[in-house]
Formats: sequence, structure tokens, C-alpha cells
Amino acid sequence: MSLKYIRKIKKKVLLQKKLKKNREWLFREENTLMNLFDTPQLTGDELKQIFSIWGPAGLTASLTNEFRIFKKISGFDPQFLPSSLYYPLIIKSLNPTSYSAFYENKAFFDLILKGLKRPRTIIKNVEGNSFNNEFLPISKHQVLQKILKEDKIFIKPISGSFGGRGVKSINIEEYSSNEIIKILDSYSKNYIIQEVIVQHEDTRIFNESSVNTLRVTSLFLNGKTTILFVLLMVGSPGNIADNSAGSLRVKISKDGSLDHKAFNKNLLKFEKSENGVPFKNKKITHYQKCINMVLDNHSRYFPMCGLLGWDLAINSKGEVVVIEVNTRVPGIRTGQICCGPLFGERTKEVIEYYKKHPPLL
Repeated sequence: MSLKYIRKIKKKVLLQKKLKKNREWLFREENTLMNLFDTPQLTGDELKQIFSIWGPAGLTASLTNEFRIFKKISGFDPQFLPSSLYYPLIIKSLNPTSYSAFYENKAFFDLILKGLKRPRTIIKNVEGNSFNNEFLPISKHQVLQKILKEDKIFIKPISGSFGGRGVKSINIEEYSSNEIIKILDSYSKNYIIQEVIVQHEDTRIFNESSVNTLRVTSLFLNGKTTILFVLLMVGSPGNIADNSAGSLRVKISKDGSLDHKAFNKNLLKFEKSENGVPFKNKKITHYQKCINMVLDNHSRYFPMCGLLGWDLAINSKGEVVVIEVNTRVPGIRTGQICCGPLFGERTKEVIEYYKKHPPLL
């Protein structure tokens, strides 16, 4: 047995161990959801259809439980992308970590997305150093003075704020200078402070405490950009983030109209927001502006990342504001529940790309 062959086998074993570890939390999440629903078994024919599509991407029998969840809630479709392939493999092929990790840092969005409308940034803190919006260093005294000129500010970590972690909205007049300093000290480093956006009535009606955004998921591959799905993300009363645990996701159709049903993180269905506003017959007036912005700018600003989750707000003037762009692991499960299989007619194209560009785990 050659040394080269031994190394190949050893590498394969190590890869399988790493994949197993990466999937442990996914299996726990799947089991939680399966306990919430009486999920049906997959038939032999359904399994055959699934493996004909995803077998070439490495799907095994132990990775099919999520198809039972999809079948229960949305109906069977073999093109649904299971999380067990997406998180450890597919997304890392489409969005290599060496690029996506940098793009995920919110402190650099104003530089990366120059030319697109963004929330006005007041302060950036990177590794304990404070900067203004032009990335010029400023002192702690200058930081406080800039904050005191504002009526209300929005503060969040420059990374890792998924689910609204570390996100705060502060009415300046309610705090003394010392209290503001203590709040900043609690973050220590790596945060941004921005203006608070006044959102459009089309999204405000579902919850006033959060800026409810459109999640536009786009694919740029082989020179072509496609909108995969569009959701309205609605926060829960009292929460300032639209991606907190109690938030809802609603499909937006191509004419800007909302579906009659929404889903939360646990895939439970709702026909009204928590404040009692039904989703049926509601429409996002400036929807097409969001779509055009993404189609025009995915490849322009993010040519090295194939799959993006754009979080877009529509302000009171009807302007599209880019809140952030998710590059590392844009969420897909609820989006597929609301809108159907992620890649649709481009599924085989993505699988072929993945096979030619396996990720470095």
C-alpha cells in the first residue's frame, strides 16, 4: 500500500469526522422540529427521487430526515436542499470562507457598498479603536459628543448579531453621559452605532418596535444572477430586531403581495402578525426597487460569493436601504418552507458547480 494512498484514506476519514461533528447541532435541531410535528415517512419512490438529485452531492440515508419535515409542512419535493448538505458543504463551496468572513464584518459595509443607500453610521469600533464613518480615528470624548447630538441610536456588534444578539436601540434623552459610557463599555469593542431608520408604512404596520426588512436571497453563478426567494421578516412586539426568536417570515410574490401565511423559527404557521394585522391582501409597494437593486449589484459588490441574503429596509420615503448582506451562512430552511426549494431550476447547475469546487473544510 503506497504512502500516497494511505494519506488519501486518512484525509477522507478526518473529513468524515469533521462533517459528523459539524452536523451534530443540525441533527438536534431536526429532532426538535420532528417532535413538534407528526412527520410522515418517505416512500421508496420519494427516496429514489431525492438520491437521484442529491446523491452526487454526498447525501446519505442518515441525512434525509429534513425531507420529512418539508413533506409535512410544504408537500414533498426532492429539490429541497437539506441543511445537512447546505451548512457544511454547499454554502462553503459557493461562498469560500476566505471571502465570506471578511464580507460579513459590518464595520466595512460602508466601504464595500459605497454607492448604495445605507443607514447613516455614527461610530465604528474595531478592536477597541473608534472611527467615524470615513474610518478616521476619533477619541472617546469625540465618540460621546457625536452620540449626544443624536435623538436615538442603534448599536450592534460588527459580527455575530444573528437573532438580535447584542442589538440595542437607545433614546439618548433617557440616559446620562455616564450611562451611555457604561453601555459602550459593556460592548468593549467591535460594534457599530447607526441612525434609527424610519420605515415605510407597508412594513411598519406589522410591528413598530422593529425595522421589518425584506430578505432577498440571490444566486450569482456562471455569470447569471437569480432571485431565489424574497421574504418579509417581521419582528415581535417589544423587540427591535426582525430576526429575533419570535419573528415571522412571510413570502413576497413577484407582484409585491404577501402570502396569507407566515412561519416562525419553529415552522409554526400564523396568518396575522402578533399585533393582529393579517398578511392577506397586503402589498409591499416598493418591492421591485429591492429586486432591481439586488440584480444590479450582487456580482458588482460580491463577485466571490455566489449566495447572498440581503436584508433590505424600505424607509418612509420609499427608498431601499441596505441594512446588511449575509455571506457566511444565509438561512434557508424557513425560506424554503415559505417559497419552495432554494435553487429551483438551477439545482443541478449548483450541484455540478459544487462537485467541481469542493469546499476546504
